[in-house]
Amino acid sequence: MARLKNVSRVVVHHSASDRDTTTPETIYRWHRDRGWRDIGYHFIITGDGALHFGRPENQTGAHTKGHNQTALGVCVTGNFEKSQPTPKQWEMLTLFLQRCIDKYGLHRRDIHWHQEFGNTACPGKNLISKLQEWRAG
Repeated sequence: MARLKNVSRVVVHHSASDRDTTTPETIYRWHRDRGWRDIGYHFIITGDGALHFGRPENQTGAHTKGHNQTALGVCVTGNFEKSQPTPKQWEMLTLFLQRCIDKYGLHRRDIHWHQEFGNTACPGKNLISKLQEWRAG
C-alpha cells in the first residue's frame, strides 16, 4: 500500500450528490463499485458539519489524478453547482483546512479545488467562490 509523501497540498471536492443523505458509507460504496480498494478521500464533511475519516491520512488517496502522492483529499457532501454548503460545513471545512496548514506547514495558497487539476466542475461554483475568497484572505 502506497504511503502519502510529504503533504504539499489539500484538494477540496464535492460529492455532487444530495448533501443531507450522502454518507461516508455511500461514497465508500461508489468508490468500491469503481474497482477501488477503498474510499478515495481522506476526509468527508457531511451536511451536519461533521468531519469523518476516509482513507487513512498516511496513505495515498485516489481523488485527484496526478496529485495523489502528495495531496490530502477532502470531500464536502452536496452539489455546489446547485446549492451552497451549510454554515456548519463551511465552518468545519475552514477549521480542517487550518489544521492541515498548521500540521503540514502549508499556506492558504496550498489549498486547492479539484477543478484546478482537471476538466471538472468539482467542487462546484458556489464552493469554489467561497474557497477563492478564503484562500485570498
